[in-house]
Amino acid sequence: MCSRIILSSLIFGFCSVSLGQQDEPAEVSVVRTTVEKEVAQLEAELQLKKNQDRFALIQKTEKKIKQIRSKQGRQQPQDEIFMDSLESSLSEIPRGKKFEKAKCKDYSASIRDLYSPGSGTELEEKPDASVQPALNILKLLCQ
Repeated sequence: MCSRIILSSLIFGFCSVSLGQQDEPAEVSVVRTTVEKEVAQLEAELQLKKNQDRFALIQKTEKKIKQIRSKQGRQQPQDEIFMDSLESSLSEIPRGKKFEKAKCKDYSASIRDLYSPGSGTELEEKPDASVQPALNILKLLCQ
């Protein structure tokens, strides 16, 4: 009898949790919001810097994002995936002497192919939201 009550409680609990997730929009974590603000600030500051300073600024922001994430516990899975993809797509941008403006289209296509499944290389298709900041930063570097 006791095992039936526990089992039914577990089943009811799982049903409640899954129904709750469908009805309520997922909230974005504070950590993800902070990371997104750091990237937005990076985009704004890149417009004011010269190329070599830009690469140092990108590296500094990546380091800051890692610190922010390491100080906090694990976030909701969708936020963790978003932030992982954002960091990874940023890391795909070549730095310093490895960066060549003539290869900007190749860099963009590579980031889109790796981190925005199904988007292909067509520029008309909107990439995943976690990839867009890296593409914006790449666009700034390629100007």
